[in-house]
Amino acid sequence: YARLIGAPSFNATKSRIVRHYTLHPELENIVPPEMRRNIQLTAPSQTSTKTSTRTYFIGAPFETVFSSEQLRRFTQFMLSQQIDSYVKHPRETITLPLGAPQLDKAGRLAEQAILSDADGAHVHLIGWFSTVMVNLGVDVRKTAVLLSDHPTTVEIAALAEQVGCKIVII
Repeated sequence: YARLIGAPSFNATKSRIVRHYTLHPELENIVPPEMRRNIQLTAPSQTSTKTSTRTYFIGAPFETVFSSEQLRRFTQFMLSQQIDSYVKHPRETITLPLGAPQLDKAGRLAEQAILSDADGAHVHLIGWFSTVMVNLGVDVRKTAVLLSDHPTTVEIAALAEQVGCKIVII
């Protein structure tokens, strides 16, 4: 798949890692223990009375996995959504022009920044499938937007469904 979509090799990506944050220190990781930074998420207060929802677009290095036509279709679909904040991926070099303000992560993981920013409001994650959707699993609405003509859609859809994502195929 990586060759098919023009993504860098696993070893090329791994060689650029200086440190790797993990929410799951008990699981096998792609880097040795001395390069890992274990993070523990603090869930929002269960006593919150907020009924509002904040929608976060989860960015990705789209230019490495989508063709220009796929990227155009994906962007057009996302423009039809009500997005409160754009959560930029660390390897994302081209942010999509969605008109939403970029979430200031202040050096934190996306998961931490989202929970802090939501401040007790309900969270809706939307974007191409991401580990953020796996890690923020409890009481979070998740929408994985997949492309009908992408070679990984069937596999990603199956995984996304397992973690409770609504699947939208465009």
